[in-house]
Amino acid sequence: IIETVQRNAGEAYAALGIAELSMEQLVEVYKKVLKQLHHKSEQRDMDLIVTMTPSSVTSGEIKGYFKKPDSDLENSVLVDYRHYYILNAIRDKMRNFTGDSWSMVKAVYHSNDLEFYFEYE
Repeated sequence: IIETVQRNAGEAYAALGIAELSMEQLVEVYKKVLKQLHHKSEQRDMDLIVTMTPSSVTSGEIKGYFKKPDSDLENSVLVDYRHYYILNAIRDKMRNFTGDSWSMVKAVYHSNDLEFYFEYE
C-alpha cells in the first residue's frame, strides 16, 4: 500500500502527461502500465488487481496484488505513484460523466484485458 499526496488536486496529471487525455486514452495508458507490471512479475496465470481509495481530493492510497482466479491465493506487488494518479484521473472522468462520487476504483488486469469496478461513496 502506498500513500500519495498532491498539494493541489490534479497537479500530478500534467507532470505525468495525462492532464488532457480522454477516458479512452487514460484507459490505454493504464493498460500499458499494468501490462508491463504483469509481464515483469511472470505470474501470468494470476490476475493483477490494483485498488485506489482517495482520502481527500489531493491524497489517497493504492494497493496492488496478484490473485489466482477462483482462489483465495493473493500475492502483494509493489505499485508506484503512477497507479494512483492514473486511476484518480479515471475516477475524475467518471465523476464528470455520471455526476456520482466514487469512493474506490478497482482495476483487474489479465491477459491483456482490463476491467474497472467503481464503488460509490
